[in-house]
Amino acid sequence: MGVRVLPAWVAAISAVTLALVLFVPYVAVRYRRRGDLGAGDVALAFGFLLYLLALIAYVMVPMPPVGPDFCQYYGWVRPQWQPLHVLTEWPAVRTWRDLPRVAADGSFRSFALNVAFFVPLGMFLRHLFRRGFVGTVLIGFGVSLLVELTQLTGIWWIYPCPFRIFDVDDLISNTSGAAIGVLFAPLLRLVPGQRAVADAGLPRPVTRWRRLLAMVCDLLLVWWAGQVCALLAGVAGFAGPWVPAWAEWWAPGVGLLVLTVAARGASPGQVIVRLRPVAAGEEAERRPGVVAMLVRWLVGLGGVAGLLGLAVTPTEVPGAEIAWWVALGLLLVHGVSAVLGRDQRGISGRLSGLQVIDARVSAALPDPADDRRRSSDRQDG
Repeated sequence: MGVRVLPAWVAAISAVTLALVLFVPYVAVRYRRRGDLGAGDVALAFGFLLYLLALIAYVMVPMPPVGPDFCQYYGWVRPQWQPLHVLTEWPAVRTWRDLPRVAADGSFRSFALNVAFFVPLGMFLRHLFRRGFVGTVLIGFGVSLLVELTQLTGIWWIYPCPFRIFDVDDLISNTSGAAIGVLFAPLLRLVPGQRAVADAGLPRPVTRWRRLLAMVCDLLLVWWAGQVCALLAGVAGFAGPWVPAWAEWWAPGVGLLVLTVAARGASPGQVIVRLRPVAAGEEAERRPGVVAMLVRWLVGLGGVAGLLGLAVTPTEVPGAEIAWWVALGLLLVHGVSAVLGRDQRGISGRLSGLQVIDARVSAALPDPADDRRRSSDRQDG
């Protein structure tokens, strides 16, 4: 793999991994601050994350091995302190016919690439963080200075001597790129799927995207919890064929049910996107009963977690060989139902008799347990 391509691969893999970790907190913060989330918001947030990691990767990757003659090998690396020294390296321009020679010059292309590399930073700072021109330029200069100092110090003295050049012209080109990015920032408004700023407390429509988003958050939370449980089981020294299944999938699946019951029927993902389930088909919407919650859990992610737990058990367990494919099929069916279904209930909602509404609806819903207690009190009276 080429030296120029390797940092891009490192950035892409790191961005996907980190996005899986940060996705649920990002969705939760967005719904608390803005009240909703669009596909364009997610795309721009991931683009910004990918850009930052690419910036880090191109500064640090590849990292050469340190040998006894490392500093002797990189002895030619010296800081360049003269501002705009790069102009003296460009071919002279006397007529417009000289422009192609300048464009083909290596030092000019390097300067232009440094400018272009910081244009997205200015665009993101202006559009996502609402920074003004001066603030964006100062942040661009600060980021560029951090990059150059990282190179000057050999990645902050991890290496015995620098192996990349500190160049004051890079500070100029990078800062100029951030300033140009402010001018191009309005282009990011053209990205579809961005929500307008509104009162976060106002109810929003229950869309297919929102229900699917809740499912994705639930699946990620169960997966995270499973990794933590498996890690703790390994640290504690547990052994045996059933430990992986219990630690990775069954324990998080049961935990999901406990949290759902504690939240009056709303799964953690639904709580994050501000949804709540209610009994369907009644004039007065009621909170779901325990049986309905259990049915929805079994048909939904609880059943998927059980199948995946079965899939990681020894092969002699009946059904372990096909459990993975059944779980994957069940997830696909739920996803397709959420996207293409005619109503907002989905398969688990139909079988459990539940539907979801916006949690910000002001009307308080009656609790079946309260109704039973009132009925019992009237009979006793």
